[in-house]
Amino acid sequence: MGEEYQPSLREPKLRSSMGFVGRARTWQWILVVAPLAFIFTAWIGMNSFYSVRDFLIFSCYLFAVALMTYRGIWPGLILLAATGPFFGNHPGGRFVEVYNLALLQTPFWILLSNLRKSANVKSGRDIGTLVFWVTLLLSILSFSGAYFLIESFEGYKTQPFHFLSSRDWLPHYSVLIGLLGCAMCYSVGRGYSDLELSGNSMRKLVASGLLIGPVIVLSVALLEIWIPGVANTLDKMHIRIAGYVERSNSHFQVLSWLSPVLDSSPNSLFWNRSWLSIYLVSCLPLAGISVAIHRGNRTTPVHKLRLPLVLLFGVFVYVQLVIGARAGLLSTAMFIFAFWITGLKARRSRTLLNCFAFSVIAFAVLVPILSLFDLPGNVLGLRAELFKSGLRMIYILPIFGGGAESFGFWNDLLLRAQGFQRTYSSTHNSLLQIGVGYGIIGILAILGLYLVVFKNLIEFIVRRFTNGDAPLPERIILAGMAAIIVYGCFQEWWYIRVVQLNWWLAVLGSVILYNRTPSFTNDSANRPHLLSPGRIVAIAISVICLAATQFWIGYTLRHRHQLFENVGHLEPIVQDESNQGDFRYPLLAGDGSYLIRDGSAIVEEHFECEPPGESLTGPPDPRIVCRYAPVRSSNVLENFNE
Repeated sequence: MGEEYQPSLREPKLRSSMGFVGRARTWQWILVVAPLAFIFTAWIGMNSFYSVRDFLIFSCYLFAVALMTYRGIWPGLILLAATGPFFGNHPGGRFVEVYNLALLQTPFWILLSNLRKSANVKSGRDIGTLVFWVTLLLSILSFSGAYFLIESFEGYKTQPFHFLSSRDWLPHYSVLIGLLGCAMCYSVGRGYSDLELSGNSMRKLVASGLLIGPVIVLSVALLEIWIPGVANTLDKMHIRIAGYVERSNSHFQVLSWLSPVLDSSPNSLFWNRSWLSIYLVSCLPLAGISVAIHRGNRTTPVHKLRLPLVLLFGVFVYVQLVIGARAGLLSTAMFIFAFWITGLKARRSRTLLNCFAFSVIAFAVLVPILSLFDLPGNVLGLRAELFKSGLRMIYILPIFGGGAESFGFWNDLLLRAQGFQRTYSSTHNSLLQIGVGYGIIGILAILGLYLVVFKNLIEFIVRRFTNGDAPLPERIILAGMAAIIVYGCFQEWWYIRVVQLNWWLAVLGSVILYNRTPSFTNDSANRPHLLSPGRIVAIAISVICLAATQFWIGYTLRHRHQLFENVGHLEPIVQDESNQGDFRYPLLAGDGSYLIRDGSAIVEEHFECEPPGESLTGPPDPRIVCRYAPVRSSNVLENFNE
């Protein structure tokens, strides 16, 4: 199969996984069982936040994910991917904490299963493991400059529920996303690597299971578009689950005739049309991976899959047209263009495809930089200001960033003191989100990962054409990844958990299944060049120096910038009896400061707030509010922009 350039679905040698060599030792059991015990205890402790019925239902769901993952990685991953659209849809949405907990427990059940059969599982010494360790290292290093983010926990509750259900402007959220990113990377990476050991029945399950989620979402969207009353029912569901719903009109009203019963864009299982659109784009590479696994299985000829694929992509394009989201349509156009360009007569030349891949990545880098220039026609719209804020944060914390997905936190702490605060807690750009969270090093790592994806796929496409084969799945995956990168210019990829999971499934599927380089720990291959002792020492010293520099930058932030420290969002006040102000700041436990305007001067108000016996807000609120500071509207410094 290697000569035919099949995806990596051949039988490998059997070794132990992720360092669990031979018989498992006691400390290995402790490292796996202790986190699972903590997760179980945390879930039991969260019962007061649910009705008895909801708690029992979600307990069964978590047990099902655990059991299916323990029995085999892919059944658990498929269940998570298929049920993801039903949970919350946004940070802080109702029940999203259940899905987060299900994702966090998955790698430990995989490890527990590997301990049970440690002598008969595939080695963790592969490209997927390398990606995991880099992700874990960057996640840890991202907090090297997040001194004020870590210190801010003195003003917040820190029970597991508050981490799992955190909104995107809270410090908890950054810790949660860092953990979830590592959990997804490990689980998906092990899933693809262990697929080589799986039989035909498991491969057929994976190939079909990857498409369950998008088929459900597309089916609900079609019902919403064509059947009266479905949209109202979905709105009630969104209000129940997410707390609210947003209905928007298409940007292209000329296409309104495509939707017989809807005056607005469909939302399907998501709370607004944008996230329906981005979810569908995230599923595009999964369709190609599904076909690749079918082909590697050799039980279903590829030509028999063409009609179902045409129908699936036809429905996808139709729903995207009805949604009418500009970024979604641009990504759809990119998918079609990329699929077309990989089928040109010049396809046997790597130059054409390499130039295309480079252009896509260059476009992703260029778009946020354009916000620094005054472009005619307001090309970027409201996103221009969001992009500027993201670039400013990267400038302030440049090396390793300020914690995973931490723009919302720094928006409150730092940017609102500088007149850069935004209503949204996101930059609406995936590279900027990575840059704020993981710094320039993180951006380079993501771009490097994208380059590996394109390199692998282009190699397979060219070789298949040279051998007279039809590289249908590779063309779909490459086109889907191009669409993902383009959509990432206008929206982040790690905001909704199921979209983040799809992103990892798409990226790691492209990296692992199509990786043809030797193991990075193989003594006869790369090890002398990549992991020589001298280079390991040099890399370690460099990382320590960079982390120390980043820590100093973060620790001395107050010396260079004014801060809104331990201060909640500005709240309007109905004219109070003392007539002290029109607004108020919630002051959180600990010491902090906020800024007010006094004529032409800006005054920094410091406070020290002792934690009260109970917070002034209820149990679900993660803040420990000590008291409120009234502020007149004329003294408010904040200048909110989109």
